[in-house]
Amino acid sequence: MVQSSKDTGKRAASRTSAFLPDLQASGIGTAEAFGAAWMERMGSLGAEWLRFVAERLQADIETQHDLLRCKNIEDVQRVQAGFFEKAVDQYREETGRIIDICNAAPTVGTDTDTDEETHSARRHSTPV
Repeated sequence: MVQSSKDTGKRAASRTSAFLPDLQASGIGTAEAFGAAWMERMGSLGAEWLRFVAERLQADIETQHDLLRCKNIEDVQRVQAGFFEKAVDQYREETGRIIDICNAAPTVGTDTDTDEETHSARRHSTPV
């Protein structure tokens, strides 16, 4: 019998929630200990990476279309050279963006919105 994706999702969620207490007990703790600003930066990092991947996929599709329009080997070489040059430039720019996002991320246990006492209380009240 084929299982539905709903059943598979429920089983995966159950397994995940079953081992989270073990992770917390081993010192990883909850995401709350990281602070809202850190979590926001990680969301920004993920969104930026997805934006970049979508941009690169679009460039791949455009290159395939350009290759299909080539009439001779010189055209193919020109399209491929342009593709690689653009890719190198985009990866270089993206590396800078990712570094900027990571450098802006607060360290674990700090948050721009709260004081040290709040973080200390958060760290020491993390359920295990």
